[in-house]
Amino acid sequence: MRGLRLPIFAKITILSFILLGVIGGVTAWQSSTFYEEMSSQREEFNSLSLTTSKLDQVEGIINNHIDKMRLFAIESIREDQSVNEELPATDSFDFEKDLLYLVVKEHKFGSFESLKDKFNHRLAKDNGLELEDINDVLFRNNVKDVDTLTGKVSIINASNEVKKAPLLRIDFPILKEKKTGNYRHIVTAIIYMGQLKKAFKIEGPIQMFLVDGNGRVIGDKNEENVVKNAKFPYTKLYQEASEAKIKIKQKYVTMSDSKEYISTHAKGLSDLVLFTLTPKNLIKAPAQFVKSYTFFTLGIILSVSFFVIFIFSTGLTRPIEKLVEITKKIAAGNFDIEVENVVSANDEIGELAKSFDLMLEGLKERDKIKNMFSKFHGSSVAEEILSNPLNREGEKKEVVIFFSDIRGFTDYSENNSPEEVVNMLNAYFEIMVGIINEYGGVVDKFVGDAIMAVWGVPKSHEADCQNAVSACLKMRIELAKFNHLRISTKRNPIIMGMGLHYGEVVSGTIGSNERMEYTVIGDVVNTASRIESSTKAHGTDFLVSERIFQKTEKNFIFEKVGDTSVKGKKEALKTYKVLGYYDQNRNPQKVETKYSSYQSSQTDKVKLGA
Repeated sequence: MRGLRLPIFAKITILSFILLGVIGGVTAWQSSTFYEEMSSQREEFNSLSLTTSKLDQVEGIINNHIDKMRLFAIESIREDQSVNEELPATDSFDFEKDLLYLVVKEHKFGSFESLKDKFNHRLAKDNGLELEDINDVLFRNNVKDVDTLTGKVSIINASNEVKKAPLLRIDFPILKEKKTGNYRHIVTAIIYMGQLKKAFKIEGPIQMFLVDGNGRVIGDKNEENVVKNAKFPYTKLYQEASEAKIKIKQKYVTMSDSKEYISTHAKGLSDLVLFTLTPKNLIKAPAQFVKSYTFFTLGIILSVSFFVIFIFSTGLTRPIEKLVEITKKIAAGNFDIEVENVVSANDEIGELAKSFDLMLEGLKERDKIKNMFSKFHGSSVAEEILSNPLNREGEKKEVVIFFSDIRGFTDYSENNSPEEVVNMLNAYFEIMVGIINEYGGVVDKFVGDAIMAVWGVPKSHEADCQNAVSACLKMRIELAKFNHLRISTKRNPIIMGMGLHYGEVVSGTIGSNERMEYTVIGDVVNTASRIESSTKAHGTDFLVSERIFQKTEKNFIFEKVGDTSVKGKKEALKTYKVLGYYDQNRNPQKVETKYSSYQSSQTDKVKLGA
């Protein structure tokens, strides 16, 4: 602190803040660590309990089915009847609610013979299944009967994805012979997973999966995975669980989504494995609460300390804060502020406020000149001229030139009052100039009712041609709306012509030392004007040159109107009508109004044909 020239009070304040911060941080860290360890142990225990209890529930459901089917099979073997019959609603072993199909088979002389089978027509109908669907399920989910004779119970997912039916196949042997110790009979059943579905309807972020010996999902809160007979998504976890010798295991794992989980698995009958994945953030929640509470308490202490300091520092900081706010307002363009009246002080800050007022006077004049300048040249051109030294050196650029003209404007001017003419032009220019600015163009000049605009100055863009054509199509639409308003006030509609051409011009500030103008000159300008004049002869409101067509033919709908000879050009111009545009799916979208076409008329500047 030797190098800082601060009052003793300021130094004590800084040290107090540092001390409070260290104490609060250490307290929060220790508390959160302690509670995180406790939460981790609790969640690990809860995950183990949840996994084992859920596995017990699942095995209880499956064993209940197996016990009832075993009794039914033993009764069938004793009756030794090989007939097909529908499962009765009042079966002595009341398991028809989920049993869809069951067959009892006997192994004789190296092959298997069906003793009795049952098909639950009612349950099948409720789920849109036929007997042939069951046969298909048995065929696709083949289980070797010989393996079952060894005493192995097979439980696999046999769902019918087409019919959206979650099905379970169970194969198990019955009636071991005392003499040989071998089995002669096996039972194959297709079970509708009604009860298992209910068992896995769990809420919250915990994920739980029941997986069969083939790695297929039997139980999941997302039933679609069961119906699709989907594989368990975490292959490595399943492989480790299958190879593990212990029945229950728990560890922390990081999944492909970079999130950490407590993974708990429990192995059950017939290679079934139940997985529970608990997000680690559940463990951190109590610790986060303690940490938040600690920092909240620390915040109160710091707030009280800050308030005491604030009382002493307000007299110095308040004028500075006002100056900062005033500076932001000035930066936003608000120059109508009297700083000396807002910040009153008899010290250096007061002198600074007077300097601010002097600066604002200069900024007001500069902004006034800039605004007026922008109205005559456009904001982008004004910015370019103001930001660069003034010179009269031209620059070659590839630009789009736009000309528009109102048809019959001379007659309109003669037949209407000057006020009406000026009001119409101002309303018309307000719409058209707004569209030109919206699409990145710059209005170069007005010549009576005509507009000359440029795309590509002072800076060019790759989409200049496309933006210019889009602007003209919008002008076509907005003119129709403008005419609708005029007709509603019993005024005649107006018709305009528009022409676009693309090429090289010379752009820059042109004129004398007394008067200058930023503009573009060159043959491209004259050609664009002639194209606009050609709209009269072709009876259309919008024509573009061949160069514009070549630049934008993939984006807009064109129609060639033939060659046009124009005044001042040896070669005939190739021009195109613009009928609309192609949307994102390459579907043509026509953009036409009743003012897009009109009766053609010849002019002395234009002649149809080569």
